Amino acid sequence: MPGADEGRQPVGLPNVDLRQAYGFARGIARIQPAGAMSAPGHRLVWVRRAAFACTTLIAADDAFAVVGRHTQCSVVLPDDPFVALRHVLVRSVALPAGGVAVRMLDLHTGIGFVLPDGSRHTSIFAEGPIAVGLGEYALVALPNESKGDELPGEMPAPVVDMPSDVRDQLQKLAVAMSPYRVNARPVNRTSRITLMPSPVMVGEPLPPSLGRLANGGRYALTLARRGRSATVMIADEDLARGVVIGRSEKCHTEMLRRITDENTSRVHILVLREGSVIYAYDLASTQGSYVNGMPVRRVVLGDRGASMTLGRGDDAVRLIWQAHS
Repeated sequence: MPGADEGRQPVGLPNVDLRQAYGFARGIARIQPAGAMSAPGHRLVWVRRAAFACTTLIAADDAFAVVGRHTQCSVVLPDDPFVALRHVLVRSVALPAGGVAVRMLDLHTGIGFVLPDGSRHTSIFAEGPIAVGLGEYALVALPNESKGDELPGEMPAPVVDMPSDVRDQLQKLAVAMSPYRVNARPVNRTSRITLMPSPVMVGEPLPPSLGRLANGGRYALTLARRGRSATVMIADEDLARGVVIGRSEKCHTEMLRRITDENTSRVHILVLREGSVIYAYDLASTQGSYVNGMPVRRVVLGDRGASMTLGRGDDAVRLIWQAHS
């Protein structure tokens, strides 16, 4: 189920008119079309009062955007204390039956993002056009248009699906991204949002709703630096939710914090299962992530194991991924 911190907009956070922002973004897209796009995807437009900017996010396996205040982010939202340095990860997902959807995950900011009904959440899977509030900004995701399936001038009222159980939500996401999906292609004139459970922070207490023991994980994730190491177990359900790794105290038990270094960003890596593949996404980290000395934004983590380096120099942290027998 959604995290305990999710719900109505808390007192003190800005109130953004998302419907007005959508209309503004829709006008921008018409005036400044993205051009011919051979691949499906989204136009991302961020609006703050009269200021705006936009980019194109292709629905490709290696394409994603990290949105936040940090200058390393793909989408930079400056000068807003209610926007975290690295706030959300956004993926455009091509659906097997046609059309695209947005996968949006909060990176444990403690703030989340706001839907048009005023509720605050941390993880969604959305089909059709959508706008969310991040601090004083509105982030609008506009799917590709095609003849006969143009975007409406006004944002459609989203249908929000809120399953009551964690497993139900994860199964819904699996069905939505499955090649056996049977429902018709969602048209751009409708908007459907499925609320997903929050990402997991490595080292936090295991959610009791998952009903599993600490040693019940299927994968072993090890952090190693200067002869010291620490290992945590990760289950398939964690991977479907998304696992955040970093230097933040919210990320680690003290055992794991002792392995990290200043080269490791507070939120450095997201490990996420998409379909049958597990990926590690670099979250616009300051010192970067590397495989065999080459900088990477995304790495496939297979059952045969993988390793990558977080940060640079002699104090860089090595991440080792192994299937647990």
